[in-house]
Amino acid sequence: MFSKLHDRLGTAGLAVAIVALIAALGGTAFAAAGLNGKQKKEVKKIAKQFAGKQGPAGPAGPAGPAGAKGDAGAKGDAGNPGAPGTAGTDGKSVVVGSEAAGANCPAGGVNVAVEGSATKKFVCNGKNGGEELPEFLPSGNTETGTWGGAVNQTKYKEAEGTGELEAVPGGAPAFLPISIPVPLAAAPEPIFVGTGETEKPGCPGINGEGLPEAEEGKLCVYANTFLGGTANQGFFDPTKNFTPGASPSGTVLGFECTGSECIAYGVWAVTAE
Repeated sequence: MFSKLHDRLGTAGLAVAIVALIAALGGTAFAAAGLNGKQKKEVKKIAKQFAGKQGPAGPAGPAGPAGAKGDAGAKGDAGNPGAPGTAGTDGKSVVVGSEAAGANCPAGGVNVAVEGSATKKFVCNGKNGGEELPEFLPSGNTETGTWGGAVNQTKYKEAEGTGELEAVPGGAPAFLPISIPVPLAAAPEPIFVGTGETEKPGCPGINGEGLPEAEEGKLCVYANTFLGGTANQGFFDPTKNFTPGASPSGTVLGFECTGSECIAYGVWAVTAE
């Protein structure tokens, strides 16, 4: 077959035809064959005649593995301002009205409601938490409280042979008030129960709930602490020029502080006759 082509085309023609066939099959062999310009044109012409058409696409291959996460992109530009919102509807006020004494408020008061609403809330007048305090502590009832204070007592006297004053601790009286919030109809008898004492006649002591107790007509003053050197404890009625005793609304505990400083505190109880 090649001898017939050689006889027909000659050596140069056969070379051109072979190159053209290679080009048609998808390769290029111009430089390898050493063709001149005319022969290259002839090869291209022949290659076009024998070049096949592109075949159909093959089936898609399987998906490859996921790629690595890319770097974060640059920050975007700020967006344009949004359009202004529409104005909201007007709110409603609270209406306050006077409420006469009656079913809603026995002692009167005020009513409040949202504007346009028929539902009202009532704020009623009251008396001392809803119950009026008595003028005097009722018989058999007991009041309790606390008392205490710290005093610094220093007196001065002339130093012998110098003519100057020198400080001498103690010796001056101290006074601590004890007030009864709801007064008694009659003045109670004040009784002092000192430290180390648990009770005295008329003063049973501290009960199991930690509250001081007193019999009727007695004001029992219990001292939890009485430090610093004290003496001559007594009670004085401030409504009667500090005469001994107590008034229906309280008393003053007096004592002598014999040290430079005295600290005293405790609890009290009074029971009305």
